[in-house]
Amino acid sequence: MRKSFLFQWVPIVMLCAVVLIGFIGQGVSLRNRMVQKAPHMQATAVSESARDLPPILMESHQPNDSRQPVRSVPIVNEAVAMDSAQTISEITELLDAGEKLEALQKARILIKDPDRAVRLFVIETFRGIGLSSIMDLAQMVDDSDREIRDMARDTFWVGLREVDDMHLKKELLELVLNSDDPNLRIDALNEVLSLPDDISSRLTAQAMNDPDVTVAEQAQKNLTRIRGDAAEK
Repeated sequence: MRKSFLFQWVPIVMLCAVVLIGFIGQGVSLRNRMVQKAPHMQATAVSESARDLPPILMESHQPNDSRQPVRSVPIVNEAVAMDSAQTISEITELLDAGEKLEALQKARILIKDPDRAVRLFVIETFRGIGLSSIMDLAQMVDDSDREIRDMARDTFWVGLREVDDMHLKKELLELVLNSDDPNLRIDALNEVLSLPDDISSRLTAQAMNDPDVTVAEQAQKNLTRIRGDAAEK
């Protein structure tokens, strides 16, 4: 009797166990699907929130991916290039019209332009304008580009020898005596000898305090020469 009763409950217990295992399996499957779907849902939420941001802020809101280009710097450079191109066009039109003074004023804006080609254009413009641009040329003798630097120096020295006004010549040489290049400062010291003795001796004496030993020694030699020439007179 007991055996028959027990056998009656065995199928029921087994059926309950099967149903319970089925519920557990569905729960695990649902959890796995939620875990797999979570990154996609998060990315969708980020992209939806990014739609409401201003264009510039949207770039910083993007996921951290080194492959994505940084657009802010090129945009700035492009704007500078467009402004420079517009200024060059205006300078060219002014030169064609014979308006050298107006062209010179606009060319001054481009002296420190980051584009090497633009600065080369400025040098050529100064050469075409002539002696009235020599003060501006003096600002380019220390250009970071060697070719531009050499062109500016060659043009400057040629123009300087055409300057008859001793006070203007003194101002130009003072600019070059403040150059970052000791060799250029020595060249300027030697050009100072062409000035009247009172001016040349003053500039030369100041150069004796130059931080570069070679420049200071050259200044000492030149000052001795100036004083010797003055004594002979």
